Amino acid sequence: DLSQDVQVQRLVADAATKCSRTEVFEKLVMSLPDSASRAVLVKSYASDRCLVGAKRVFEACLEKDACLYNAMLSACIAGRDMASADKLLSHATAAGVIDVATYNTMIKAYLQLGD
Repeated sequence: DLSQDVQVQRLVADAATKCSRTEVFEKLVMSLPDSASRAVLVKSYASDRCLVGAKRVFEACLEKDACLYNAMLSACIAGRDMASADKLLSHATAAGVIDVATYNTMIKAYLQLGD
């Protein structure tokens, strides 16, 4: 059971990616018990400013809720990729999964950037 240890999840995810084992990567992501657990994995990549890894996890998720979108927005912002954050916000809005945290995340990012 890897669901309790994000460091082990990262090791498995990175090894699967390095070895081009997409099915292992997807199985890992989908084996996590809920969206919050998947968001923790996204945030783990974001904390290392690894936007590529965060995007891989996000894209492997079949169902995306506000928690997952917010984690990915934070990853884009941490990676200083506001174009991707804006695009992601549009997708979240279209999917109807935005919440107060979504707006707060974007407002905070623009205030920090001075835009």
